[in-house]
Amino acid sequence: MSSNYNIDDKHIETKDSAATEKNSPSGASSQPTAQELRFLLGMQRQLLAKIANCESLNSITNFLCQNIEKISTDSYALTLVGTKQDYNYSIYSTEKIPRELYPLLQVSTGLVTRQHNCTYLCAIKNAQPLFCKDICSDPHWSEHGELSSNLGIASCWSYPLFGQGSAAIGSISILHKHPGYPSPFVAQLLETAAYILGVAITSSQSRDKLEKTKAHLHNITRSLPVAIVQLKLLAQKTPIISYFNQGLLNIFDHQQGSDHDFQLFWQLLNPITRRRLLRSYLKNNLTNSSYNQEFYLRDTQAKKKWFHLSATIEQTSERTLASEKEISLNCMLFETTKEHADREKIDLACIAFNSTDEGILITDQQHNIIDLNPAYLRISGYRKTDLIGNNSSTICPWQRKGSLAVLAEQGHWQGEVASNRKSGEAFYQRVTINAVASQDHNNKHFVYVVADLSQLKNSEAKLLFMQQHDPLTELPNRLLFKSLLEYEIKQSARNQLVAILMLDLNRFKHVNESLGHRAGDKLLKLVARRLNKTLDNQYTIARIGGDEFAILLANMPDRNSVKLIAEQIIRAMELPFVLADYDFYTTGTIGISLYPEHGSDSETLIKNADSAVHQGKDSHRNGYVFYHYKQSQTVESWVRMEPALRQALKNNQFKVFFQPQINTASGAVSGVETLIRWQHPEQGLLPPDQFLPILEAIGLMPEVGRWVIEQACYYLSKWRKNFAVEFKVAVNASSQELLQGDMAAHISSLLDKYNIPANKLEIEILETVIMEHAGQAVPLLTKLRDMGIGLALDDFGTGNSSLSYLKQLPVQKLKIDRAMVQDIESDYKKNAIVGAIIALGHRLGMSICAEGVESQLQLNFLRREQCEQIQGYMFAKPMSAADFEIWYKNYRKK
Repeated sequence: MSSNYNIDDKHIETKDSAATEKNSPSGASSQPTAQELRFLLGMQRQLLAKIANCESLNSITNFLCQNIEKISTDSYALTLVGTKQDYNYSIYSTEKIPRELYPLLQVSTGLVTRQHNCTYLCAIKNAQPLFCKDICSDPHWSEHGELSSNLGIASCWSYPLFGQGSAAIGSISILHKHPGYPSPFVAQLLETAAYILGVAITSSQSRDKLEKTKAHLHNITRSLPVAIVQLKLLAQKTPIISYFNQGLLNIFDHQQGSDHDFQLFWQLLNPITRRRLLRSYLKNNLTNSSYNQEFYLRDTQAKKKWFHLSATIEQTSERTLASEKEISLNCMLFETTKEHADREKIDLACIAFNSTDEGILITDQQHNIIDLNPAYLRISGYRKTDLIGNNSSTICPWQRKGSLAVLAEQGHWQGEVASNRKSGEAFYQRVTINAVASQDHNNKHFVYVVADLSQLKNSEAKLLFMQQHDPLTELPNRLLFKSLLEYEIKQSARNQLVAILMLDLNRFKHVNESLGHRAGDKLLKLVARRLNKTLDNQYTIARIGGDEFAILLANMPDRNSVKLIAEQIIRAMELPFVLADYDFYTTGTIGISLYPEHGSDSETLIKNADSAVHQGKDSHRNGYVFYHYKQSQTVESWVRMEPALRQALKNNQFKVFFQPQINTASGAVSGVETLIRWQHPEQGLLPPDQFLPILEAIGLMPEVGRWVIEQACYYLSKWRKNFAVEFKVAVNASSQELLQGDMAAHISSLLDKYNIPANKLEIEILETVIMEHAGQAVPLLTKLRDMGIGLALDDFGTGNSSLSYLKQLPVQKLKIDRAMVQDIESDYKKNAIVGAIIALGHRLGMSICAEGVESQLQLNFLRREQCEQIQGYMFAKPMSAADFEIWYKNYRKK
């Protein structure tokens, strides 16, 4: 059994000796029989069952001793419980033990004295088994040998009992009538009995301690003037009151022994209280935290009785299904009716003082502050400790000439006072002072009522500010900018310039379309902030509308000084702006007008700067342009041409021209580009750069673009029939056409109408169009490509950041702009760039067409670089349809 037992060889002979066999009382064999082992196991089970059923220690020891005496005949079994530090030991035995043995045990009222020195006590003291073979000769029994012999006791075998520690807590002994050692079975029986008794004693002692603790806690909770309750909460079931004290019955006016069902107590609460308690429980149950709640009940007289509930959820380590999870809620309730009434009185007394929006100060006779309300702290910005004890004049300088006399005479004074908050901010306050007299009619206190006039004053200032500033960026608006410009014109010294810089953001529309107007608003604010930082707040910056800003530079020495500031602004605008966690790059175009060179009044100067910025948007993006009088002439020309343009399509004044595209390898015509001209009734044939911008500005470009595509399809169909041509026809598409949304359907209908294969039509798009409208343009171009229509990126190499978008675009061809081809044979930089573009296009699976080829040297270079297609005056200028047919017949013969 237990490893705690080490039998001392001084008192126990080896069991394989002849003496053991000979002197064994039972004369048994050296090993227990099967029957003996079954008995041993049966006794173990019965003992453990008794321990599990919490039977008394007396019952367990009596059962054990009976079984030992039954199996070991001619013997008595007894048990001693106690430690070697105890003065007394408790003895347990059966009724079989004769009363004549009591003197031997030195028993007095059931206790064994500490000085007793027999085998069963030595086993406890030494914490080890002790087998006495012959009492008469054993020194432990020297004083009692004769007595024990006369009583028929010859030998004694004892085993110590152990609890949780290493010290013995008792012993179990067999007093035998014959000398000798116990048989192996009896020794095994003693060892097993000792182990189980140790468990039984420990369990009994633990139960005793628990009962004492329980009784102690019960007495404490019973005497407390509060209710203590434990609820068991099981999902989908009614809560159960698992514990409560007398305080709960007192609160709910119940008697001990009556029904204590949870529902009975719960229904006594009003519905609002039940909902509030349930909400509080559900909220805190999610976080396993404690919570506190105040509620009330009505007594038998219908009076409110207030209570405070404090509850915690008892933590458990058990893991169960959510539907079966049991929660223990430990609650404490105590009555707070008196405290609640006191709080109400205090609250009512403080409402007038604390809830008013006006500041209140209370001073003594010398106007030293003794109290003030939160409203005045909010008004003044001070803390209460800053002001208590100080004179009121430090924060409310009302004591003017005559004011003290008025207060003394009339008992009150009112006036408007300028003061400062703690932050140093100046503000106005309207002050009313009333004297509070004591019973002897002396002025004991003064009450100040202070109204903050800041909101009124600020509203007036804000109204003026709103009239003169942009609400988004808080910069001056056009109205204020114009007024400041007029002032600077009047103040301008001789030989000094006044400059107006009109800044327009590039790609601002792209931000609104891709990221939304909120991002656009943020960008405008960031631009305003950066302009102020760049110019170090030295100059007037205004937002005069949309994405347009104006900068006023006064007293500039010369034009070059204006240029330097314009360049500084351009460089600042090239830095990225962070929008939606991404770096967004925008640039600016600046138009500049100067006083007195470009106008003598504000209207003219602003108009001319605006004209210059629009000219810059067309020709110098990300740069600056000074106003020139020809820009006004251009605007006037647009105004004159617009009515005629609106009638041009109806009057068949637009003409289509064609320029061939040549295969560099074979020399054959591989395509033609369709171009437009305007046959003006007065000015003759006009190139597209003189009217296309106007068409876009007045919104006619989609309609004219559809007409051009149909003309291209018509002539290609005609040439396929008449000349059996296999080349493609290319048509330019504007941004307005791409954004219309019905372009794919329109082209599809034209292909069907003129019986043209889709791969014989090619759409050319400017790279700047895709850059500015990628979100709408790319899906449409992808749809056209899927229809089989060819797509070409026109004027490649002149836009911004094209390479980063190139791999995302569904185009099959790159058209190198004529500006890149010019001087290609002599300019090694252009030479390298064009070569790189061709190589890049090939790597991306695109073909290349070079525009503006005019010399054999250019052609030779492009052939070496494996450029597939060329277009330019070297072969033909743009021609009318009739002239192209003649040219084509002649070229084909060559």
